[in-house]
Amino acid sequence: MKFFRKYQNLLLLLFISSMLLLGCSTTINVNDNDQVNPHSNISKEVDADIPGAESSSLSVHFLDVGQGNALLAESDGHYMLIDGGDREYSSYVVSYLKKQGVKELDYVIISHYDADHLNGIVGVLNVLDVKTILSPDYVADTNVYKSYLDTMDKKDYQAKHPAIGNTYHLGNASFTIVAPVNYDYLEANNNSIGIKLEYGSNSFLILGDAESESETDILSVKEDISADVYLTSHHGSDSSSSAALLKAVNPTYAVISVGNNSYGHPAKEVLDRLKTRDIKLFRTDIQGTIIASSDGKKITWNTDPTSNWSSGSTNTSETKNESSITDTITVSDHYIGNSKTHKFHLPSCSGLPDKKNQIILKKRQEFIKKGYEPCKICNP
Repeated sequence: MKFFRKYQNLLLLLFISSMLLLGCSTTINVNDNDQVNPHSNISKEVDADIPGAESSSLSVHFLDVGQGNALLAESDGHYMLIDGGDREYSSYVVSYLKKQGVKELDYVIISHYDADHLNGIVGVLNVLDVKTILSPDYVADTNVYKSYLDTMDKKDYQAKHPAIGNTYHLGNASFTIVAPVNYDYLEANNNSIGIKLEYGSNSFLILGDAESESETDILSVKEDISADVYLTSHHGSDSSSSAALLKAVNPTYAVISVGNNSYGHPAKEVLDRLKTRDIKLFRTDIQGTIIASSDGKKITWNTDPTSNWSSGSTNTSETKNESSITDTITVSDHYIGNSKTHKFHLPSCSGLPDKKNQIILKKRQEFIKKGYEPCKICNP
């Protein structure tokens, strides 16, 4: 009997021990499953608290740089700057980029070499590192262009001249070159690099200062230039944004980057074309810096569209009336002409040519008689 009692006690002890071991093993397995199960509530809550864990975005900043262009695009911590405004806004552009946390630019795109697009870029290149620089394949005979080349040499940068159809990635966004068709245009504005920036189902079209000649060629090669947002070319000049182009783009929104100027920008004709197509309008001269944010499906803005459709020729608070342009011409004791471009300037202009190409005359009318055109930057 003692033997059987001992045997029973031993069996009972073994049974209890095995149950305890099984219980511990089950508990451990449950905890492990909770940690790795992607469908558990805990896992979803943790992911929701991690910024960017299940989402990414594209933001496009249309900087208020007066009568010029400067655009910052950001996707998933990657940055691109298109143009940088004129000289007086150079420090502002650099400051704005730093406030956005930009330490390095993936891309800098110089649409063309006019001072109101290039000057700010020179400032940025001196301060921030850049991985890739895209610029048009032509040369300019101006001081700011020389400064740009000097900076490129100093930083040991090499610019690339892109062609239509070239595609680049910016974080989870991408952009495709849509202009110019070639770099042989006599008018520098038509050599402007144009891109279509895409993120998910949303897109932005930026064409620099492209005018009607370039627009016609863009349409002829039948690139897909449809976009939700159109940065109105050449600050709303009537030489750009033709009815045919707007039909092809078919934008929901248009942004005009413009400031105090004597050219009548934005032109009434362009505003009428935008309004006829029921395009919602944003303007930097009225609303300051404008920011568009895309989640890949919809675009939100930091401000509402403007209801101000007044043109540069009538919006006296921002621009000068076309009929009074001659009254606002700056008088100088001499003027400087460019023998290559046949444009003439004030001595203080940021777009002066090299000395070897300078022609100096005392009277403005002397240049007019020779067929020279006044510079659009300094308005001599």
